[in-house]
Amino acid sequence: MAGGKETNCPLCGRHCSADAPSCQRGKEYFRTDGASETGHTRHGCGTHCHGRHKHHHRDPVFSRMSIRNYTDQPVEAEKIDRILRAGMAAPSAGNQQPWEFFVVTDKKKIKELSGVSEYSVCAAEASVVIVPCYRTEGLRFPVFDTIDLACATENMLIEAAALGLGSVWLSVAPIEERIKKADEVLGIGDDLHAFVILPIGYPMKERDPQDRFDEDRIHYL
Repeated sequence: MAGGKETNCPLCGRHCSADAPSCQRGKEYFRTDGASETGHTRHGCGTHCHGRHKHHHRDPVFSRMSIRNYTDQPVEAEKIDRILRAGMAAPSAGNQQPWEFFVVTDKKKIKELSGVSEYSVCAAEASVVIVPCYRTEGLRFPVFDTIDLACATENMLIEAAALGLGSVWLSVAPIEERIKKADEVLGIGDDLHAFVILPIGYPMKERDPQDRFDEDRIHYL
């Protein structure tokens, strides 16, 4: 752009034009500003970015993917807050909201969480790990507690992608051995249990999302 200085966007972490240094998150993820001479587009967080980053405007529902390798760049507190807000915005049975969220930044605790299962090893690389947990007491519809947590977790994964972050669903529940290990790390139990482990970080490298649409799985009646 014409002499424009670039800076890091505080929400998406990408290099954005100095003309728009902070994100005013838009509702339209595919919108562009039409200024072809500047090469700007609007990416997922709603900020106008330089043309070479134009692929960042993808809808996070479709660009979300499992990311297991992260850079050393710390994740900003503002982004963690947005991810947590996204989780709490999820639907739940009878609006019972059975969730509690543990934000883990202690390296020793993260290392312990990475040992919950053979599949959670990658969590050790993350600068922050969020563990959504579910209550089992005082609920209107306790049979749906983990379904509610699944809704919250997906919201969080999508919001992470919208913010330019990577994450991956590392299953804990319903496997009792994993639940016990994760609960011990967090110091919980009885009526509060770990549901899933979510390492959060800036992706080590960018990947193109997969198109998983399969028309043969759709049935109209």
